[in-house]
Amino acid sequence: MRIYLAGVRDPRAKRVCSELGVRNYLLSFANQRAFGQNSDVLENPECRVMVDSGAFSVWNTGRKIDVKKYADFAHKLMAHARCELIFVNLDVIPGRKNAPASSYERDISSEQSFKNWEYLRAQGVPSMGVFLWPFVEPKQALDGPPRKIYTARGSKFLLYRRNFGRSYLDLRF
Repeated sequence: MRIYLAGVRDPRAKRVCSELGVRNYLLSFANQRAFGQNSDVLENPECRVMVDSGAFSVWNTGRKIDVKKYADFAHKLMAHARCELIFVNLDVIPGRKNAPASSYERDISSEQSFKNWEYLRAQGVPSMGVFLWPFVEPKQALDGPPRKIYTARGSKFLLYRRNFGRSYLDLRF
């Protein structure tokens, strides 16, 4: 199992992480300053960086992320980073903050999240297809039960079963 450390920005904390052998980091597209603050990690070929889309953080502000801008960012990052990169799909969070999502909104969210994953893959972005639970129930987003459950920053992410064959994480992580 690999654990990805998130939110490491303070130079002292980064130094301690390096001394302890931490090599796996989680950064968010929603906080692009973190990429500049972690340029040393991005330039280290011994490190792995998982890039979260930040969809939930942005959704909480009432805004949305454009999948094309996310793909453009991914391409720029892949061109300059020396570390291993994996991108978390741009999942679509259904409904509005402080209001329960309707069944229709959850269905649309699942479909759009899957389309985003397909788009990113078609653009050459190595992305992990996910949806955010409990906003979308597994039966709405999966053809059958989920294969694996991963946790990041306290939220459970489930891999899409459709068109994965053997899950990407099984191969890479």
